[in-house]
Amino acid sequence: AFTAAVSVYEQAILLFRTTGDRREEHLALKELGNVALDLGDYPRARAHYEAALTCFREIGDRQSESSTLNRLGLLYHQRGDEEAARVHSQAALDIAQAIGDRWLESSSLTKLGHALAGLGQPDAAGVCYQQAITCWREQGRPDLALESVAGLARIALDRADLSQAKAYAEELVAEFEDATFPNHGLAEEFLTCYRVLHTVQDARAEEILRMAYTQLQASAVRISDEKLRRSFLENVPAQREIVNEWQALHAVTSAT
Repeated sequence: AFTAAVSVYEQAILLFRTTGDRREEHLALKELGNVALDLGDYPRARAHYEAALTCFREIGDRQSESSTLNRLGLLYHQRGDEEAARVHSQAALDIAQAIGDRWLESSSLTKLGHALAGLGQPDAAGVCYQQAITCWREQGRPDLALESVAGLARIALDRADLSQAKAYAEELVAEFEDATFPNHGLAEEFLTCYRVLHTVQDARAEEILRMAYTQLQASAVRISDEKLRRSFLENVPAQREIVNEWQALHAVTSAT
C-alpha cells in the first residue's frame, strides 16, 4: 500500500510539474511527506514538508500552509523535539483559527497538546486536548477525538489519577470497535489504553495489546522493502513501543 501510494504521488508530481500547477504539485509532495512520516523516515518527510511549505507560503495558500505546519508539529513531536513541535503546531493553529478551518483547528490543538505535554506543561496540554475533543465532537467526528482522549489519559496516568485515567481508557475501548488500526493512526491510542489498563490490572489489557500488535504486523507485511518495514516498526515511537511491550509481555509469560 505504501509503495503504491508513493508511485501515485510521484506520478502526480511529474504531471503537475509539466502543467505548471505548483499548488497541486506541492500538495502531492506533502502527501509523499505523509507517507514518509508514517514509515518513520523523518529526514525525507521533513524535506518534503519544508519544500511544500515554502511553495504554499509563496502562493498564499493558507489552508495548505496550516496543514503542513500541523504535520511538521507531529514530526517534531515524534522525534522528541518538543519546542519545535510547539512552535509549528501553534503556527498551524493560529492560521486555522484565522481562516476558520475547524478541522485544522481541532487537529492543531491536539498536536499542540502533545508538544506542551512533552515540555512538562500538563495543565496547558489538557486545555488543548479538551478544546480539541469539543471541536471534533461538534463536527460529528468523535473518532478523531481519540488522539486527544489518549493525551488526557496519559496526563492522568502520569499524575497517578487512576480512576480518571481508566475513564478515558474506557472511551478509547468503546471507539476501537469501530476503527481500523493503523489507518486512523491509532498506535498511540492503543498503547495508551494498554498502559492504563495494565496499570489498573484490568483483564482487558493484554487483548488490547494483542489487537495493536497483530494489526501493526499486518500492516508491516504489506511493506515490501525490508528497510522501510524496519523503519515502520522501529522508528515510529508508539509502534516501536507496541512491539517492545508485546515482546516483554511474552518474555515474562515464557519465563513463568
